[in-house]
Amino acid sequence: MMYIPKRLLFVVIVVSVVFALYIVAGCAPRPSGDIVIGYDQEPAILNGFLMGGAMMATQDVTAAVLEGLIGLDNELHYYPWLITEIPSVENELLTEEPFTITYKLREGITWSDGEPLTSQDIKFTWETIMNPDWLIISRVGYEKIESIETPDPLTAIVKFKEPYAPWKDIFRGILPKHWLEGKDFNTAMNQEILGSGPFILKEWAAGDHITLVKNENYWGGPNGVKPKLDSITFRFHPETMALITMLKTGEVDLIIPPPDVALLEQLQAIEGVEVQVQGGLIWEHLAFNQKDAGSPLRDINVRKAICYAIDRKTIVEQVLKGQVGVLQSIYAPTQAVYTPAWEQYTYDPEKAKQHLAEAGYTAEVLAEKPLKLKLGTTFGNVAREQIQQVIQSQLRQVGINVTIDNYDAATWFSEKVDKGDYEMGIWAWVVSPDPDLEATFARDRIPPEGQNCYWYENDKVTELLKQANTEVDDAKRLPLYQEVQKLLADDAALLPLYQRLNIVAFNARLRGVKANPSLVGTFWNTEEWSLEPE
Repeated sequence: MMYIPKRLLFVVIVVSVVFALYIVAGCAPRPSGDIVIGYDQEPAILNGFLMGGAMMATQDVTAAVLEGLIGLDNELHYYPWLITEIPSVENELLTEEPFTITYKLREGITWSDGEPLTSQDIKFTWETIMNPDWLIISRVGYEKIESIETPDPLTAIVKFKEPYAPWKDIFRGILPKHWLEGKDFNTAMNQEILGSGPFILKEWAAGDHITLVKNENYWGGPNGVKPKLDSITFRFHPETMALITMLKTGEVDLIIPPPDVALLEQLQAIEGVEVQVQGGLIWEHLAFNQKDAGSPLRDINVRKAICYAIDRKTIVEQVLKGQVGVLQSIYAPTQAVYTPAWEQYTYDPEKAKQHLAEAGYTAEVLAEKPLKLKLGTTFGNVAREQIQQVIQSQLRQVGINVTIDNYDAATWFSEKVDKGDYEMGIWAWVVSPDPDLEATFARDRIPPEGQNCYWYENDKVTELLKQANTEVDDAKRLPLYQEVQKLLADDAALLPLYQRLNIVAFNARLRGVKANPSLVGTFWNTEEWSLEPE
């Protein structure tokens, strides 16, 4: 994740679509320097640091505008971005006692308005995030910092209160002090934005598109590359099938469709379209909201009943055609901390009924008054809507009546999930290679203090997550995260469904696209993109 201080980002099924040759009857072809992105979400705001900015749409739209100290490439390797090298004990930019990180900025970096980017901007970013007046979505990591010294314009010395293992995942976006100082951060960067990246915001036509144009002052990035494209336009449309049609007809140049094998085959059959497929750090799940004291989901037996009543194998076979397996963890199988703790929830309707009875919902009670729950997600997402129908049918078999309750992406995430105004939900998390999930499951990270959108409270889980973040030795962190997974599974805090494939389909004339399966997203290297003329 480049610019969002939180650990995770909401992902909606079709994430991004790169710029396109807009060919409509009677319209002339666009210049080869302009591309259009077909995108299924419109950001609620452009400020990814705030509540309401947690959508992947915010990350993708601003990825080419804001830059961070450390980047994450498409092979999940960290690399120095705004800084000359990644701090380590060997290069003496990291000390363990006390835990201190020294950042050395590259020379010649400027903001898009020509002002120099300095160590004062790093310090200002931290001070802004820690300001209690601002509705920051997560201060995890930043609150561990004791002080930041700036002995010269290119040096920032960050002193921590204690060791902090995921330190590479903070400062993924640096804020311009000269542009923001004295402004209300809760509103100043919601509709406009200034960064140091290869593109700048030109316009936002609400409900239709956002256009970025080349940053003529761009410093060249870590590879010394100036942007080749003149503009990138994100054109918004919520329907997956419509976006595929737009790609086929040339209205857009790139899309990131849901992991549906039928869609994949359809995309691969389109002449002039290239498709990249890779495993990623994105996991889809069924969420249980425990916010309201009177909610049936506060009862662990109800949550366990739902977990046993859902045949996840049927979901991946019917909806996803077996292209992925059932996920038994909150981590991807490729991550060292992966523990299949949710294997205990095999499909067992009879066991589901037993748990319902223990919660007071016996067969007799349910016959007179079925348990009613709402299940929401983003509408227009074909795969999720199909999964909803499977879950609705399977839960009906054990006496639970499910009502489908879907919304557009901005409303679903900003108004429903963030505010706890839902019962059950389907969405995906995209995570960092670092296993830290404190912001997602610690009891003191319930919104607006974090992204524990389940209102899940377990003191032991919170203790383990915080302890793991103070351990810089991966071998010592491993058993802590293994125990966290077991506790979450035993509590039926949520139900993992599957690890999503990252699919990117784009115009074959578009060069430089490197699908990134991490929280950084597809638009991490747009300065390298170019569109060959027909």
